[in-house]
Amino acid sequence: MPDVEILYNPDLKSAPVMIPGLLGMVTMLATTLLVALGIVREREYGTLEQLAVTPLRLFEVGKLLPYIVLAGVDFVLVLVAGLTVFGLEPAGSLALFTGLTLLFLLSTVGLGVLGSAVSENQQQAMQLAFFVMFPQILMSGLIFPISSMPRVIQWISTVLPFTYFVPIARGISLKGQGLDVLWPQAAVLAGYGVLLTRRRHRAPAAAAGRVT
Repeated sequence: MPDVEILYNPDLKSAPVMIPGLLGMVTMLATTLLVALGIVREREYGTLEQLAVTPLRLFEVGKLLPYIVLAGVDFVLVLVAGLTVFGLEPAGSLALFTGLTLLFLLSTVGLGVLGSAVSENQQQAMQLAFFVMFPQILMSGLIFPISSMPRVIQWISTVLPFTYFVPIARGISLKGQGLDVLWPQAAVLAGYGVLLTRRRHRAPAAAAGRVT
């Protein structure tokens, strides 16, 4: 009988497989949902129009930066828990992992702002945020292998940002891969970040235009 050698995670533990992806999931939850709720709340209070016309992009500094900081804190807490409680031992560079997580963060913040632009109230914003996040969690390969999904679902997964973060997280954590291997996923996340960042500059003003 042939000998089977497991190159990565030979003990078949779930923590090294799940925790790197959970870092991205926590980041997505802390930005997409909270950003959407925060901006819609400003519209309901009648202050969004004032924020949208402030100079030097103070809207982004004042409203988006706290959520980015919160996502960073959540990222660090989950990472520390993985290292200390679950014995996670990343095989690759934590600095590279953090940098690529920031690329993913741009996409999640942009999705939150765009979701707020089409929501009339906080309930709609919450429902839309979950509608955007849950398919990404289920179709990204974090829980189920993409190869085992129906072909239509595989096609849908190719347009979801989280799909490109999961192989980055696992590649760095389990395999010690670097940017020379992960650059295609990093390039896609950078493209999402640029696209959604440019569009989110227009979203607050568009949303403010609906203030009554």
